[in-house]
Amino acid sequence: MAFKSGGFTFVESLIAISILSIGLLLYAANWTANFGAKSATHARSIAATQVAEIGNVLLANISDLNRTAPRGQVISRVQQFSNQLESHLNGFAGANGYTCDQSAPRVIGTPDTTININNSTLPRAWAQGAASCIKINPMPNIGTDTNGVWVRIEANWIDAHTQQGQSENVSVYTLVSPL
Repeated sequence: MAFKSGGFTFVESLIAISILSIGLLLYAANWTANFGAKSATHARSIAATQVAEIGNVLLANISDLNRTAPRGQVISRVQQFSNQLESHLNGFAGANGYTCDQSAPRVIGTPDTTININNSTLPRAWAQGAASCIKINPMPNIGTDTNGVWVRIEANWIDAHTQQGQSENVSVYTLVSPL
């Protein structure tokens, strides 16, 4: 009867180290993918919060009107304020190193440090840099049971997970209606 001397051969050791190395690489790749997904979800959450806050700002702008106000007055106020708010918010994109071309973000390079984000209507969301460009689109031709106006609010941004030439976005439809 032949007995093997104690220990591992060199080939067995190399195979074991190779299998362990492959396992560690797969673990690291999985961890990186999970971390990236969490970052993308965080950016989407910030953008969704900002879009919801924009809806609240639009609603606050017509808070002095009541349900008996003429629908034309509500439409006019929402359209005018939407344009002003969109322009105001997109003016802060440079603080994060973007510009808004047709409400889509385009990288301009280094952030513009002369822009004070605290002067923005929504400084908390802007300071985190997720939603770079906003598009506010009132839809007065859609009928409602109230004299309100449906509004589509869209946030577009570029983050570390966005592919070249593309942007991420979140959009919400909200009814802006006097109480």
